[in-house]
Amino acid sequence: MNDSIQMILLKQKIESLETKIDSISTQSTLKQLEFKLNESQNIISHVNDFYDSAWLKLVIVISVLGIAIPILAQYFQRRNLRDLTDFIQAQLNEGFKLKLSELKEFNKMEIMNSVKSLSQDLESIKQKNKIILTEMDTSTFFLQGRTFMTDKDYPRAISSFLRSSYFALQSDRTERVTAPFVNALNCFKRINDKETLDRTNKFLLKSTWSVSVEEALKYFDEHEEVNRYKQQLNAIRNEITRINQIGN
Repeated sequence: MNDSIQMILLKQKIESLETKIDSISTQSTLKQLEFKLNESQNIISHVNDFYDSAWLKLVIVISVLGIAIPILAQYFQRRNLRDLTDFIQAQLNEGFKLKLSELKEFNKMEIMNSVKSLSQDLESIKQKNKIILTEMDTSTFFLQGRTFMTDKDYPRAISSFLRSSYFALQSDRTERVTAPFVNALNCFKRINDKETLDRTNKFLLKSTWSVSVEEALKYFDEHEEVNRYKQQLNAIRNEITRINQIGN
């Protein structure tokens, strides 16, 4: 009887102990699970903090780059644009200077050619005017000689005819020299005293030609057109010889 009670008590103790052991085991398991859960949560928290920090840094980097890159890009664009502008401006300045130099040289040549052409035209006009004036002098002195000859003022008439002959030889119409020589010879034929011959000499010396009768005749004798009036020239010399012999 006692043994049965003891067995029952022992069995109860064993069951109580098993219950306690099971409780302890369960609590241990729960604590382990709680620890693992806490550890997992810590890991997750650290991972989450890491990713949050990483994303924050990434966002900051992207934000900084988003601000810095346009600024840097704008800076380099402006610098490149400035360099390009300076280069283009330098090229334009060089091209402008070259074109300006070419234009100056072209204008200089054009001016020189224009001046040369104008000088040639002026020279041509001068020559034409000279010829016209020479022919006018030829005609003027011839008509003046005819007037003096009509008035029987032979010294002035001879001076005018000889000067008309001189200008005729300077013109392009040298054939006109014959008429004044013929009239000069007719005047010499009408002189019959040395005084009139001397007056003729004085009129020629006082003229713009400023030569004596003998110097005038020498000029005509040495001229290349002498054959046009050679006969009248020789006849005038004979008349001068005749006048100089009067009174001897």
